[in-house]
Amino acid sequence: MVGVSRPEQRPRTAADEPRDHERGNVFREDRERERGPGAREPIPDPLVADIIEQSRSERGINARKISDDEVVERCVFALVNEGARILHEQIAARASDIDVVYLNGYGFPQARGGPMLYADIVGLPNVVRSLERFAAEPGAETWWQPAPLLAKLADDGETFN
Repeated sequence: MVGVSRPEQRPRTAADEPRDHERGNVFREDRERERGPGAREPIPDPLVADIIEQSRSERGINARKISDDEVVERCVFALVNEGARILHEQIAARASDIDVVYLNGYGFPQARGGPMLYADIVGLPNVVRSLERFAAEPGAETWWQPAPLLAKLADDGETFN
């Protein structure tokens, strides 16, 4: 929620729950001692597992395996969708302007050419189908709905560039 500065103004999420149980730096330091210095393997926490399961249940979300491809799609296609909104609102003049920002400012992989070019390569109809699939999931945020410009370009068989 843009512009929300006070914690009481934002919706509560499952991420807030461990704090409600007074789990902070002391807990983290205890967990690091359990692992040993430099160890990186996770130690499951029953409280956190219960919080996640309760949150899923309240939202009607079923646990499932998520492929590496879907992780990439969710990350990159969210950028593409927002980029389409930015173009529609004329905040940026060209899709390549958005790509330059991601390449030079955010470290997007140069081999991919930026999120907008990546979307052109993957195919805008494929991007729209994935976004629609994400939007149809229980508990999905409204921003998964394809941006009007993105949907129009995909319907017309066009690209961003």
